[in-house]
Amino acid sequence: MRARIRVIASDTLEPVVGASFQTILIGPDGGDGGFHEYTTDENGGLLTTKYLFPGRYQIYIKPPIGSRYAVTQFHEPETYLVVRGDGTYSPKEFKMAVTGSQ
Repeated sequence: MRARIRVIASDTLEPVVGASFQTILIGPDGGDGGFHEYTTDENGGLLTTKYLFPGRYQIYIKPPIGSRYAVTQFHEPETYLVVRGDGTYSPKEFKMAVTGSQ
C-alpha cells in the first residue's frame, strides 16, 4: 500500500517543505520491521514509494536545515501511523513541532 501523507506546522498549520519523513515498522514483538525515508514536497506532502505493509509505524520527521522546525517523533502507540489490511491508513497528516522564528 502506498500512502499520501502531509506534514504541517503545529502552530500555523502551513505545509512543511523539505522535511525528512521516516517510517519504521513496529513488528508484532515490538521489534523493528523496516525503515524508509521520504522528503515532503512544496505542499508538505509525500507519497510513500515503498510498499507499506499492514501494521504500526513509528514516525520521525527531521526539519529542513535552517528552518524553524524541530525534530518531531511519533513513537507512542496512540501516535503511530496505522496501515490496515484493507488499504486504509491513519492519520493522513502529522503536525511538526516549532522551535521559534529563525
